Amino acid sequence: MKRLAAAVFCAPTFALAADFSDLALAYRYGSGFTEPNRPNEIVKHIPTLSYLNSNQTGIHFASLEGRFSDREDPARNSNDGADEYLFNYRWQLPAGRVLDKPLAFGPVRDLGLLAGIDLTHKNTLFAPRKRAWMIGPVVKLNVPGYLDIGLLYYKERNHKGIPGTPRPETEFAGTWLLNVTWGIPFQAGPLPAVFQGLFNRLGEKGNDFNYRPTASETLLRTAVLFDIGQGFGWGTKRFMAGMGYEWWKNKYGTPAGVGTHTKTPTLNVEMHF
Repeated sequence: MKRLAAAVFCAPTFALAADFSDLALAYRYGSGFTEPNRPNEIVKHIPTLSYLNSNQTGIHFASLEGRFSDREDPARNSNDGADEYLFNYRWQLPAGRVLDKPLAFGPVRDLGLLAGIDLTHKNTLFAPRKRAWMIGPVVKLNVPGYLDIGLLYYKERNHKGIPGTPRPETEFAGTWLLNVTWGIPFQAGPLPAVFQGLFNRLGEKGNDFNYRPTASETLLRTAVLFDIGQGFGWGTKRFMAGMGYEWWKNKYGTPAGVGTHTKTPTLNVEMHF
């Protein structure tokens, strides 16, 4: 089983022609999450601290996320829910930052290079510790806000702590990752709003910890957020809230089975500083 690269560029827009920075604290809640081999749906509280910076060296995005489960996803040797921590970093270098002019044509706003790393740790009996990196080209489409499509090379190592595992430390085969991220602003009556999210399609990664073949996996995580704070006079795009949805098939590369397909609505809140 593997963790899927799943970072979102969470800026209000991602055109970022000028220098730009954004510090955000977000929170997601859902009651229908799943984990492989866990028969019941899981409640998760997911706070995320993220920082986005655009300057002459490119666009930098880093996030630290906690995923706190209820007892349906227990910690090791405990009846309490598990804690999972994820660190993600993405660097994007648009051609316009190198050439002082975007490589724009037709519906394309610019071309670029995307690279990143994912690190995870979870205190379950499985005890996954993902260490992954990715790199590849990205196409930036000319839409309100941003719509980026990347085709990346993806490589990962992971850990399985269950006793008797044939390969507790596994380096999976390199594979491809189709990564799509978007943030499309629109007006919802008197309130500004944004439709944002990501879509990842990750190829098969060879054999898993037990020498069994992995499956390709698909993740869709999306939300519509409304600029609630503006109605209270807190400024534009400071406090946003709305509803989201997560759809994750063959989670972590696990073939179809118990707990491998997540389908859950989420409550989403963001504060930007």
